[in-house]
Amino acid sequence: MELNNLIQKNQSRNISVRWDEQATGPQNAPTWTARVFINEMECGRGSALNINGAREIAAEHAVRMLWAHGPR
Repeated sequence: MELNNLIQKNQSRNISVRWDEQATGPQNAPTWTARVFINEMECGRGSALNINGAREIAAEHAVRMLWAHGPR
């Protein structure tokens, strides 16, 4: 949620966001890894037992990176 808010506040910068998700491990208990790319640069990565958890972790990492360095 915080990532979406941050991107919306910076709409004038034409920020593009892309997600990549991948499941590994057994089909009945996969581990999901999500990566978030901002302007085609990987800004966050997270792994969890479900896709939403992985995306949340990746988004948190991206927000920390954006606050530290600003969007490029």
